[in-house]
Order: sequence, then C-alpha cells, then structure tokens
Amino acid sequence: MRLGWVWIVLALGACRGTVAPAPKTVDIESIRETIEKRRHFIGAGDSVQIQVYREKELSLSQIVSQDGTISLPVTGEVQVAGKTRQQIEAELETKLVKAGLSNPRVSVLIKRLISAKVSVYGEVTKPGTFPYESGMTVVQAITMADGFKRTALQDRVMIIHANGERLEVPVRQIGLGKVPNVPLLPGDVIYVPESYF
Repeated sequence: MRLGWVWIVLALGACRGTVAPAPKTVDIESIRETIEKRRHFIGAGDSVQIQVYREKELSLSQIVSQDGTISLPVTGEVQVAGKTRQQIEAELETKLVKAGLSNPRVSVLIKRLISAKVSVYGEVTKPGTFPYESGMTVVQAITMADGFKRTALQDRVMIIHANGERLEVPVRQIGLGKVPNVPLLPGDVIYVPESYF
C-alpha cells in the first residue's frame, strides 16, 4: 500500500512541471517612459538628422554608410556606428570647435533605425524581422507582416522585450478603438498565438 502512495506522489510531481510567469498587463505610459530613457546605438543604414544651431549649411539629413560613418562639410567623415545620439553630438561639437566654430550646439535626431529590428512570428501571413522605426506600434508591426491569419488569436498577442519581460496585448480591441495602441521597443518580438476554436 505504501508503495502505491509513493507512485502517486511521484506521478503528481511529474505532472506539475514548471509554470511560466503570467504576462503583465499593458502599462503604456511605462513603455513610453522606457522608450524615452533607452539609449539607441546608431548603426549602418540608420537615418539621422544633424542640426547645428545657427549653421544651416551644416544642418542636413544623413544615412549612416556601410562603414559606419556620416560626413559633414566642415568635419569630413565621422565614425558614428556603435555610438549613442549624445556621444555623436559631443564628438561633432568638439570637431566643429577645432574647425573654428565658436560654441557650436549640435542636435542629432534619429529618423529611422534600420539597424534596430522587431520580429513578428506565429499566426501572421508573412512572419519575419523588420526595421524598427521611431514611434512604431504593435499594429504597425503586424501590418508589416501582412496581418493576421484567420487562425490568429488576436486578443492574446504577446510582446516579448529584449530583457525578457512579456506583455499580453488585445490587438483586436486596439483595432476597434477600445484600447490604446501599444508602442514597441527596438529588439521586441511579437508572437501571435493560434486560436483553437
């Protein structure tokens, strides 16, 4: 009899397994704050806008070359790949001072992060990895994947951040205007589960 109980306990223990933590509810303001604080690293193919205060001829749009550089009329080529916006601003200001400008103020705006990606998998028409754009939302990412398949569970879409945090998003409700759209972070993975009903 005692041997029978041992087998039951072992069987129950085997069935228990490990339970994944439940996804967090969507806190859009928190996501927006994270986006504001996050430092984006520039890479080849990214589009940036350089603005030099009171120097219109030095204010221009640039696409980072494959060797990771941009070029300004006064400074020539500047290596920017792997640097943050703030680092590039400081470096350009230093180079402009050396070139003879007095107290230059440089602003670098990231227009498009081609080097940053988001991925969309699961029950979408064309799963894949796509360039991240500033202000990108979960609806935009799913649209880039040519939308949901008929088998998609549209109100249980999972966003997985690079740090492992998971958010469950009711995308169908967003489409109906009942829930605000959810902004994405560079490196996010969007997974659309299958509906079995």
